[in-house]
Amino acid sequence: MKKMLGWLLLLLIMVPGAQAAEMKVYPGAKPDLTEAKKYQAVKAHSSPVLQKKMGKHFFYTTADEFDKVYAFYKALYQETDLNIKKINSPLGEAGVQNDAYFCLDRAGVIAKSKHWLKLQHPYVGVVNPGKGHKPSREIRDVTGIIVVEKE
Repeated sequence: MKKMLGWLLLLLIMVPGAQAAEMKVYPGAKPDLTEAKKYQAVKAHSSPVLQKKMGKHFFYTTADEFDKVYAFYKALYQETDLNIKKINSPLGEAGVQNDAYFCLDRAGVIAKSKHWLKLQHPYVGVVNPGKGHKPSREIRDVTGIIVVEKE
């Protein structure tokens, strides 16, 4: 039995993505509880199947420039080969949007990742959910850090 547990532990250590990575929050980033509440409301209005696919989302914001936050995470985690640091995505009057995606579990691509994060500046908030609400997005001049954990 001890030998089997030893092999299992070795397998968990050796297989990329088999263990959850501890996510480092950018220094000075603050939890965005407003976005978290809006996300939970959107999730509550979704089907059970979609709710499971959505996983858990954690929202942080910082007033620091995108490039500074990007450099912090680039030094720590593997950037995905999907949407590598998109620059100049048009946002109308809000200018352009920068975003980048990082796998925290070394999966390499978001489609296979169970733990990843997205950086975004300016930050485009979650659509206001619920009956009687006209869908809208708030665009703020901050860098958003959205962390996703899936089962």
